Amino acid sequence: VTERTAELEKAYKKVVKTEAAAAAAAAAADKARVEEAEKYSKDLEKAYEELKSLDKMKSDFISIAAHELRTPLTPVKAYVDLIKAGKLGRITWQQKEKLELTDESIDKLARLIDDFLDVTRIEARKLDLRKEPLLIGEIVDIALDETKTMLSDRKRRISVYIPDDMPLVYGDKDLLVKVFSNLLSNAIKYTTSTTDKITINVKEEGKNIHATVTDTGIGIAEKDLEKIFERFYLVDSSLTRRYKGIGLGLSIAKGIVETHNGKIWAESKGLGKGSTFHVVLPVMGKEK
Repeated sequence: VTERTAELEKAYKKVVKTEAAAAAAAAAADKARVEEAEKYSKDLEKAYEELKSLDKMKSDFISIAAHELRTPLTPVKAYVDLIKAGKLGRITWQQKEKLELTDESIDKLARLIDDFLDVTRIEARKLDLRKEPLLIGEIVDIALDETKTMLSDRKRRISVYIPDDMPLVYGDKDLLVKVFSNLLSNAIKYTTSTTDKITINVKEEGKNIHATVTDTGIGIAEKDLEKIFERFYLVDSSLTRRYKGIGLGLSIAKGIVETHNGKIWAESKGLGKGSTFHVVLPVMGKEK
């Protein structure tokens, strides 16, 4: 019995040692996993901070470059206007025609620079809003006036439906005009025939104004509906590659609308089936 007891005690001690060793090994493994997870987390955090820093550097560069480009552009435009007006001597109609083209190119470059500045301000959440009570009809009218040359050149037809008793919007006039100008430019650009139609509809929905810009143009593939509002995104399609642009207009429109606590999205039944862009903005009260 004594001998058997001794054997059992020996076996028990061996089991205890084995369990202790297993527990120690498990603890060591857990510690290693925790340390590895902590290291991975720190590496991710470091990579994230580096990406943030690079993104800020990129935005700063775009902002500085845009400002530097705008500075010499102002006197260039001023001199072109003086020459066109004959203030620096008489010019022929051929010279005036060339100066008109130069002036258009200067304006186009100025708009592009403004787009770059808007993008950097939106990203940095430094978009300065000069809010005031606004009539949505007035916003649309100004946007139509800004795009009338493009409409005329492309011979596009446009219909506008805005009720007279629409409530006011409280927002930044220039920025909201830019939203509708960008949407209209987009609609004009991507309609391919003089028979294509563009329609603007505005209605009141509860505490919001819901505006739509619809065209019967080339449409949007389902896979591109969400991406088209991303910066520099250009749809990779034979139908769209022929049109010039750098993919900022819709991104800027989205940033401006969201800064006004609104929503913007696009709908399309597919390529060749037109598209509709929706803008929803909160209202501040009824017109008097």
